[in-house]
Amino acid sequence: MHSPTAECITTKIKYVLSGRGVAMARVVGLGSDGANVMVGRKAGVAQKTRLNDCPYLVNIHCGAHRTALAARDFSKAVREISAYVTTINNIYTYYKNSPIRTHRLNELQNDMEEHDLLSLKQPSATRWLSLERAVKGIRANWVAMVLQEEEADKNCLVAMGVRKRLQTLMFPALTHLLTDVLTVVNRMNLTFQKEDVNISSIQPVVNMTIASLEDLMNGPGEAETTFNEALQDGKFCGITLTQADAQTFSRVRTDYIAEVTKSIKKRFSSEHVGIIADLDTVINASRYPGADCVLKRYGLEALERLCDP
Repeated sequence: MHSPTAECITTKIKYVLSGRGVAMARVVGLGSDGANVMVGRKAGVAQKTRLNDCPYLVNIHCGAHRTALAARDFSKAVREISAYVTTINNIYTYYKNSPIRTHRLNELQNDMEEHDLLSLKQPSATRWLSLERAVKGIRANWVAMVLQEEEADKNCLVAMGVRKRLQTLMFPALTHLLTDVLTVVNRMNLTFQKEDVNISSIQPVVNMTIASLEDLMNGPGEAETTFNEALQDGKFCGITLTQADAQTFSRVRTDYIAEVTKSIKKRFSSEHVGIIADLDTVINASRYPGADCVLKRYGLEALERLCDP
């Protein structure tokens, strides 16, 4: 099945708007998922609409979709993080394909009286922020998985391989680091997915997210602090960790948070966020000054930037 062309999408937009009595000449903004067919500089829907009907059209790339793309970027940028995602995909498949293993895992969790029992989740190939749910599932099940595979690995090479990956220092350390980082990023994503999101909130939310990431760069978050406090003499939750190379984790930690921050800054560049801020200045009546003499001059610079093709 072929993807729709820019011409086809533009025709459909005109058809829908005309059916609602809206002339194309009155259209001032276009929001999209950022696909090339929509935002391409030469032949995208936004550019064609500007050339043919709306010379001052403002194109806005969906905030939630920008966040998802940033999550895709930083999940692949650091080799160890990419390997971690592959591992939790393999672990999910390992358990999903065996009701016996899954049942035994649940029994172990119940025997341990874990109150935060979560099922294992698989990171989606297209919904990159689903990684947060997968990481939290791994964190909740880690001890039970290690104990279960210790029982099984005498007779099963696959179980031995799973346990070895789970029991390295890097694996639980990354699990707790990702819990902190993805919580911050997903908070921004959920804000942008609200039906009643106000465009005036986008810039502050982006700034707050970047500030939170900078805090994580300077020191561990809540989940990582819990891990560090529980790590005693090379053991975590009473389980001896192997390949306990703290320096390697420290390097991966720094690289990962830096990549997350860079990806968000790239997807929410000051230029694009500035356009949204200018729109808020021009169309948000709650910001208008009360005095007529001031209102005449209010927002002129923002309006000129928006009208600059």
